[in-house]
Amino acid sequence: MAESKKHLILVNYAYQSEINNPKILLENYFMLPAWANACRKKDVKVSVFQRFKTDEQLESNDVQYFFVSDTLPPRLSFYHCALSFNRRIINYARQVLFSDTQPLSALEATSPEHQVAIHINGLIFPMSVLHLTHSLNEGVRYFVQHHAERPLQKLPHLFNRTANRKVTRFFFTTKSHAEPWIKVKAMSSSKITELMECSSTLIPRDKNKSKHKLGFAGKPLLLWTGNLNHNKDPLTILAGFEQFLIDFPDAQLMMLFRSKELLTQVKKKMESNSKLENAVSLIGQVPYSEIADYYSAADIFVQGSAREGSGIAVLDALVCGAVPVITQIPSFKVLTRNGTVGTLWSRGSEDEFLQSLRAVMSKNLPAQQIDCQKLFKNNWSIDVLVRQALEHYFGTIETLREQ
Repeated sequence: MAESKKHLILVNYAYQSEINNPKILLENYFMLPAWANACRKKDVKVSVFQRFKTDEQLESNDVQYFFVSDTLPPRLSFYHCALSFNRRIINYARQVLFSDTQPLSALEATSPEHQVAIHINGLIFPMSVLHLTHSLNEGVRYFVQHHAERPLQKLPHLFNRTANRKVTRFFFTTKSHAEPWIKVKAMSSSKITELMECSSTLIPRDKNKSKHKLGFAGKPLLLWTGNLNHNKDPLTILAGFEQFLIDFPDAQLMMLFRSKELLTQVKKKMESNSKLENAVSLIGQVPYSEIADYYSAADIFVQGSAREGSGIAVLDALVCGAVPVITQIPSFKVLTRNGTVGTLWSRGSEDEFLQSLRAVMSKNLPAQQIDCQKLFKNNWSIDVLVRQALEHYFGTIETLREQ
């Protein structure tokens, strides 16, 4: 691929301490290489800088990955400044992305040969962002992606306010998620842009073959995924599904989960009704390589979330043709285009959940599944999202102001 004049640097300040191999880290952070690869296909040079416990350098799909070690903990506090990590980014930008003979401060004034955008993941690294944005100033655009973080206590708000002044745009799944940040004046509302943090990486499989492979024959077959905690509210899901079995006794519910805070309560609820217990499968955690079979097998995808930063699981459901019956929280409204596919219900309401399931079953289910996949392709595919991002990364200043 020819050398591009557009350069995107993706920056990750946090990492999982239990992972020792950078390749395993990328497998766990699968959305990161997916985004990088999609941008590279659009004739953009992409480099990824990731804090890590060891120094490593990898190349994959013509994307450079720099793993940089330092003495700071994997999860930075607001007062941490990743100086050595930032210096690697700064040196890379000056030595590789910029002409050695061109002063950095003159880039914008002299029509630079290279356009540079730096995309930072996470809103809770104010000192590091402050240092980076003030070290690489003219000619560089900065973008910060919200990943469900909430504003910290009062003192860190002051740091965020200063750090965010040089940021070009803040990406949020929905503008409503930016309201707490705007309220504490951490950023200006004029800099907020709605952009999904990533797309689904799942490739849909044949629905009947997936059902056969997994050994499920529910009519319909439902899927719930997440953590067994109060935010995901599996107990309301079970209560509504228990009533749903009266009308649809052949229905089945698959439950995939990681954390198990409410496992005892979930099992107790299931044991209270033999029909419910027989219809629900507590599967737990499965390898990511097998996830597509579960989403593809499902006729209906259910969630009882009280809050979500985005909703990658909903995107997984849409691309695989599982009709969403999910709570009407801001991010879910955005992802379903305010319920144009599936149904939305009030969190915690067993009755609304039941009525929503009945509403989906009153319509042509295969047709709804096709509509889900069309919605995903037209609005949430990686190609669509990256095109939107590139307009911000490298669009004209006038275009950004209009947006």
